[in-house]
Amino acid sequence: MSFPKSTEPSAPRPHLWRAGNLLIAERGAVFPQRCLKTNQPTTLFVRQSMSSNHPSIFLVLILMFLCFPVGLGLAVVVFLLSAQATVFEMPYCPHVVHARNTGILNTMMLACGACALFAVAYWTDSFVPAIFAIIAMSSVALSATIGFPLVWIREVRGNVVYIEGVCAQFLDELPDYHNRFQR
Repeated sequence: MSFPKSTEPSAPRPHLWRAGNLLIAERGAVFPQRCLKTNQPTTLFVRQSMSSNHPSIFLVLILMFLCFPVGLGLAVVVFLLSAQATVFEMPYCPHVVHARNTGILNTMMLACGACALFAVAYWTDSFVPAIFAIIAMSSVALSATIGFPLVWIREVRGNVVYIEGVCAQFLDELPDYHNRFQR
């Protein structure tokens, strides 16, 4: 595996490592031209903004949310201020991105269909279409909550980002994170 060469010989180069099934990347890492999901050669790079919060922040947010309405505003501010975010240009094959976009489009169509079922339930004075609409809207809400990430961020620790969902073949080409200081 080769990384693009820096134009300055003394400039530090961002690194990529593996640790088990995790991809570990420094902020600003340059990814090779291999798809993260299939390990096939690609020239398509997708700009992804990734963020992470410490798990204990959710307990604080729940407690603040219970102090409605002032706590709700504070909870949103704490959540946004505590998030650690980074942006990567990540390589994917076109068919992987197409499959993700198809999933998003299918979810949007399901939401439109659920709205139509509410109208049918109103016009027919029947509760059966409304039940199907509620089930469909629950599926849409679940899909929207989970989202359609191509890879998932597990944690941001300082300058290092831990990423899940990368194929094993891509990870096998990377050096081990625990041996990063050995030559």
